[in-house]
Amino acid sequence: MGKKQRNIRILIIDDEEGMCLFLKSLLSDDGYKVKTISSPLRVIPALEKERFDIIISDIKMPEMDGVTLLGEILRMTPDQPVIMITAYGSIESAVEAIKLGAYDYITKPFQADQILHSVEKTVERLSLIKENRSLRETITVIQGTEKGVVGKSAILMETLAYAKKIAASDINVLITGESGTGKEVIAKYIHQESARADKGFIPVQCGLIPADLMESELFGHTKGAFTGAISEKKGLLEEAGGGTVLLDEIGDIGPDIQAKLLRLIQEKEIRKVGETKTRTINVRILSATNRNLSTLVQSNKFREDLYYRLKTVEIHVPPLRERKDDIPLLTEHFLQSYNILYNKHITINPDCFKYLMSHTWPGNIRELRNTIETSATICDHGKIKSSDISYILFKENKDFKELTTFTEMKKRVIRDFEVDYVSLLLKKHKGNISAAAREAEIDKKNFWEMMRKHSLSADFFKE
Repeated sequence: MGKKQRNIRILIIDDEEGMCLFLKSLLSDDGYKVKTISSPLRVIPALEKERFDIIISDIKMPEMDGVTLLGEILRMTPDQPVIMITAYGSIESAVEAIKLGAYDYITKPFQADQILHSVEKTVERLSLIKENRSLRETITVIQGTEKGVVGKSAILMETLAYAKKIAASDINVLITGESGTGKEVIAKYIHQESARADKGFIPVQCGLIPADLMESELFGHTKGAFTGAISEKKGLLEEAGGGTVLLDEIGDIGPDIQAKLLRLIQEKEIRKVGETKTRTINVRILSATNRNLSTLVQSNKFREDLYYRLKTVEIHVPPLRERKDDIPLLTEHFLQSYNILYNKHITINPDCFKYLMSHTWPGNIRELRNTIETSATICDHGKIKSSDISYILFKENKDFKELTTFTEMKKRVIRDFEVDYVSLLLKKHKGNISAAAREAEIDKKNFWEMMRKHSLSADFFKE
């Protein structure tokens, strides 16, 4: 019987040729496709040419230690699975490698089955990651979905119709809106409706990239451009491969990057860090922000010429409180996603929608998703009840993320408190209104009135 074939490519990195040959023979016999490199300095150039499913690297090597190499590998491909091999006396290095992002480590001397077991665990983990990613990509809602945009409200349909019109051209688009409204979803929609749909779409979270790394991340760098740049690196603008790049939270970038972005937009050219020549690039720039860029321009924190270049066309994504007709569809979508990913069968009581529709959603769609997923996690007997929803919303919004007038805020606080307090008492007493009212020292009629006002039913809290 021939050995089984696995479609898994493994790279072995070890300065000892004998160890490379041993591991290659061991893993090849188990059906893996194996390549070896004996010099850590050749690893990054090799990874720029081909990808591997798993990398196995020694920690102690003369030209470069394995922990430093691991950092370079993960900087280049953050999701790369790496297994580290360390000597018995260097456990600290292995722990450091795990903290950096290594999948596993094996201590010398080791048995052959230890290596095979570690690789098998990594393959299983890769399989789960791919399965979850596939599930996320295939999750759909039967109605009200347009290329990943969930909803059917008039204001959303108007926004999508406008986005579709401008998608055909290559003009720059500034997408504005509050945090959590789905600006990246609209950007993806524009990309999918454009002639670049078969090319890459790369979102760049400008607010999360340190200022001193932003230029290298966007434009790339040459070998030796700065300490630690052991090989040439493509920037995200090149990685898009003629597709679309979304610069999310564009208002957070510094003045130096602003100047380079302006040149990119005007001249269609970039210059890598450490490079003297420029190169032409074909990419569409979309940008998004929850800040008022015109105010930043007035305070000299954002270049006026870049601002007008970015907003050739502006699309405003409406907040959830202005598209409440979409809440039922979004809720069902998030619940369906939760059930598929966690193999559950959670349902939601229809009475919950009245409460969901009455909430102002200062955190927008992101807050709604969090509320549904958390409610699905804490609910009893596989059904989300209004008490679950009210409890989550009260806990999430008691820090007043969205301030309004004193009178309105006072009404909101009282409403949230009443819902939370009454729900907790009913849950404690399993729907017994008389017992709940006694503990609250409130007349039973008044307690019932509070329940009616907030659409709370005693039946939801009974066993």
